[in-house]
Amino acid sequence: MMERHRSGEVHVKPDTISFNSVIDAWANSGDKRGPSRAEQIMRQMANLSKLGYEDLQPNARTYSMVINAYAKSGEKGSMSKVEQLLAEMEQRSEKEKTLKPVTVTYNVVLNSLAKSGEFGAAQKAEAILLEMLQHYINGKEDVKPNTISMNTVIDAWANSG
Repeated sequence: MMERHRSGEVHVKPDTISFNSVIDAWANSGDKRGPSRAEQIMRQMANLSKLGYEDLQPNARTYSMVINAYAKSGEKGSMSKVEQLLAEMEQRSEKEKTLKPVTVTYNVVLNSLAKSGEFGAAQKAEAILLEMLQHYINGKEDVKPNTISMNTVIDAWANSG
C-alpha cells in the first residue's frame, strides 16, 4: 500500500487504521514472530509519521494490540516487554494525547501479569491497580479500575502460589 501511494496512486493512502489492521493480524496470528513483527510495524508507523505521514501516528489502540501480542505469547521475557511498552506509552502520552493508556490497556497488562507465573507478578499487578486508582482519584476518568481490573489482580494473587 505504501509503495502504491509513493508511486503516485494518491487514492491508495495508508493510515493508522490500515496499519493497525496489519498489526492486529500479526498479533493474533499465532506465529512466534507475531509480537515482534507487530512491534516492528508500530515502530515503522512512528518513523513514517516523523517523516510527514501524519495519518500514520500510532495511537493507544496500536500500543494495546502490541502489548496484547506480547502478553499472549507466553514467550520468555515477554512480561518485561509488556512493562516496557506500557511505560513508553505512559511517558509519550504526556505530549501525545492519542497514546494515553485507558482501563482496557491496563487490564491487558494486568492479565498478562496474572497469567505469567513470574515471580513478583502479583505484586506488580497490585501496584498497577493502585496506580490506576490513583489516576482515577486525580481525575483521569478513562483509567477507572473496573471489575475486570479487580478480578484480574485477585487472579494474579491466586496464581502466585
